[in-house]
Amino acid sequence: MNFIIIFIFFLSLSFKKTLASEEKICYLVEYFFIDVAKVCITYIKNEKIETKVEANTLGFVNILKNISYFGFSKAKPNFKPEEFYFNQKEKGLRIVHHYEFKENYVKIQKIINEKKFLYYVKIKEKFYLEPFSASLYLFDKVKEKEKKGFLTIFYNGKIYKVPYEVLEKKDFLKIKIKPKIEVEGIIKPKGDWYLYIKKDGYYPEYMELKIRIGKIRLRRIRE
Repeated sequence: MNFIIIFIFFLSLSFKKTLASEEKICYLVEYFFIDVAKVCITYIKNEKIETKVEANTLGFVNILKNISYFGFSKAKPNFKPEEFYFNQKEKGLRIVHHYEFKENYVKIQKIINEKKFLYYVKIKEKFYLEPFSASLYLFDKVKEKEKKGFLTIFYNGKIYKVPYEVLEKKDFLKIKIKPKIEVEGIIKPKGDWYLYIKKDGYYPEYMELKIRIGKIRLRRIRE
């Protein structure tokens, strides 16, 4: 799993407040001042909370690495997860995560290149989130003026407690997150990540994500 799954949940911070039925937002990913990838996430609200995620590398990075991601999730209106799917392709590597959330356990199907795995994990936590809809819960907490707390997220057979803190600026809410989640892939998170939301808006306009070498920056684009 790559860093992308972690920042994907940052991208949905206005869904529940503003979305009528379906909405799509996109970001350009910058590394060392070069646009290297594009990330889009679609939110669908019917009787459930649904997300669809797609990301692809651009330009020379696409030629060298050809990295792509696709995923989706489904959760109940109270954020109780039902299903999570994430397909990660990097040069020479393919990883698929597929989780089905039951009452007291999670059915996990995982593919690493040609190897397939199936196992079940019992869950003791009374409340937890899947990665893609976790930001919706975070947004509620931020709007309720909760300045700091934890997101309880299930990923890859484990429960993670992800701390967050809200730091107010002049025109933005600056949210600091410590993504201490074990991931697979060539890019891994490190240190604090920051998310910037306009005080009179909902979607994050800009993000700074520290990785092992340097920073990745995301800026929202209107298509």
